[in-house]
Amino acid sequence: MQALAIQSEIGDRAGQATTLGNIGHIHLDRGELATALDQFEQALAAHREAGNRAGEALNLDSIGSVHRVRGDFDAALGHYGPALVIRREIRDLAGEASTINNIGWICQHRGDLKAAVAHDERSLAIYQLLGDRANKATALCNVASVCHQEGKSGEALDYFRQSLDIRREIGDRPGQAATLNNIAFVLKQQGNADAALAFYVDALAIARELGYPLDEAMALNNIGSVHWDKGQASEANDAYVQTLAIYEQVGDRAGAATVLNNIGSVHGKLGELGMALQYYARALATSREIGDKTGEAAALSNIGSVHHR
Repeated sequence: MQALAIQSEIGDRAGQATTLGNIGHIHLDRGELATALDQFEQALAAHREAGNRAGEALNLDSIGSVHRVRGDFDAALGHYGPALVIRREIRDLAGEASTINNIGWICQHRGDLKAAVAHDERSLAIYQLLGDRANKATALCNVASVCHQEGKSGEALDYFRQSLDIRREIGDRPGQAATLNNIAFVLKQQGNADAALAFYVDALAIARELGYPLDEAMALNNIGSVHWDKGQASEANDAYVQTLAIYEQVGDRAGAATVLNNIGSVHGKLGELGMALQYYARALATSREIGDKTGEAAALSNIGSVHHR
């Protein structure tokens, strides 16, 4: 903040823009989405005023990421698209790959796996060309995630483990937490609940160590899912309730919709059908508001299962 005050005093708009963007990323990592968005928008205006096309693209991408975390995919794409155009115009390969990665994530979560794979493979190829190991690890995770969604769990685990190896080698603790979550999820789907739980607990410890609420929420939700699969409803509900509190605090509506479905399932299993329907209805409304078709379908299916009892 001292740097920003000095830059403002001497009229260094370019420096202000860079500092504002950096501050925005600090708030984004902390899950403080409204503050992050404000900083990114100020940085965007400053970069445009200075005619800095690279900075403009960077902050368009950052604003898109805030909207993506909030679950507003249309708004996210509305910023990713212009960012991608600029990055291609100025031949910023690294920036192009980053924006392509982000667009691929949205394609995947909207169920367009063909488009997701095309974007993820393009970004991975660019990072390999550039020798960018940190972002290569991210791209590997994205490819793995699509493979898993397509039912190719063996390929998914291979990509995730490649990513984890890179992230450990370069000391990327946040990346390690995310990848541990991903590996655990695949293991859980394969029926290896105990191994999955161990990976999730490791991921949770890193997220809490770093003070990253979104990663903490992801790990807690996944821990809840393992307990659910093991028939431990009380333990599952405890983890899910902690997860929901975090998502609501940071304004992650997509995450909230997912865990609302999960809490509803716990109440359904306990025979508390009225409570189950309340949570499912909240999940359905949220999913429809943000255009999450996968979440909407899950909520409708859950509601139907209650009515057919």
